Amino acid sequence: MSRYGIPFNADNAQIRCIAHVVNLVVQKILAVLKEVDADPDAQDYYELFLKHFPIHFSYDDDEDLREWEAEGDDGDEGDDDDVEVIDMSAVQDEDEEEFDDEEEEEENLTALEKLRTACKKIVSTPQSRAAFRSAAQKELRGQMTAGQTPTPLARLMVVRDMKAIDSWVILHDQYRHLLLGKKEWGTLKKLNSILQIFTKVTKTMSRASTPTLPWTIPMYEHMRKNLEEHINDTSLDESLREACAAGHQKLMEYYTIVKKSQHTILATVLHPGLRANWFKNLSTDDYNGACTLFRHVFDEYARDHVPATAPLPSDVLVDDDYSFLATVGALPDPIASERASSRSEADRWLAGEGGAGNLNFPLMWYKVCDRLLSGVYTDNFYPYRSMPMNL
Repeated sequence: MSRYGIPFNADNAQIRCIAHVVNLVVQKILAVLKEVDADPDAQDYYELFLKHFPIHFSYDDDEDLREWEAEGDDGDEGDDDDVEVIDMSAVQDEDEEEFDDEEEEEENLTALEKLRTACKKIVSTPQSRAAFRSAAQKELRGQMTAGQTPTPLARLMVVRDMKAIDSWVILHDQYRHLLLGKKEWGTLKKLNSILQIFTKVTKTMSRASTPTLPWTIPMYEHMRKNLEEHINDTSLDESLREACAAGHQKLMEYYTIVKKSQHTILATVLHPGLRANWFKNLSTDDYNGACTLFRHVFDEYARDHVPATAPLPSDVLVDDDYSFLATVGALPDPIASERASSRSEADRWLAGEGGAGNLNFPLMWYKVCDRLLSGVYTDNFYPYRSMPMNL
């Protein structure tokens, strides 16, 4: 164990919330680019604004989003005549003096600040959202080709179509100063190419169906490689590469800890679609270390293991047909001499026996492949398989 730097004690069983770390990395990148007011080391925006929200997101449970989308559900999104658009440029502001001060403050905004401000204006009122929806409808209609299924306009993100944003800004005289030029859109595209990996990781790990622990180390590694590609991309502006380097440094602060966590290592090894083989993506030492940790824990459990009796099906699932099939298809229990030894069973697991299963539902593998195992996994590894999904 010591050869691979794995002290088997609670001190190294540290877990960091991946959603929190993603926010810290992105905040660090934007702080270097002077696109946010505070460095994460001075003020943690996640702690300040996001910590009280649940990490897992369900589209069906987001009432605000569903309400917004319902605004654009007119039953026929392809008909411009059915869309009522109010020209907001003709609407007088309630406080003209306040508006003048706000416009003056917005005169020297960066490209990202302009986009952020425009998006806030777009979603601020039902009328603004309707105007943008109409602009997006006109722009996207010309992009559709035969056989394509149109994306419901209500589900389009504001930042997805720059022509629609430009059209909306042009329609509103008071927001003309937010119009983005070609060079500014180019800068935003480069920044998007850097940050989109973090959006993808957050979206994937925030799904209630995604098992968090097994994917923590792979996700960190994916982000690390992505940032290093941008750091080494000489076509990027120096300022963007420096920001990526700062984000990489922040990421590695936590990745180093996560790679030493027994919980995350074991969770990865115990995922049927990952197992110890995934650690070969890191190094031979990491792979050998994961195998050593797995065998150590396996042997500890196997030493005192008493095979459990298979549980009876729940009353809900039991009917006459099920009972008959269970009787006809019952398999004899293997005799003692035919049972694999604890060590050979560990080898079978590390060799990938049983296949990968469903990446999103690893526990289904254990239900389907339970009879392949002596019970050491299904009984004694349960604490690792049933860890809380939220990191």
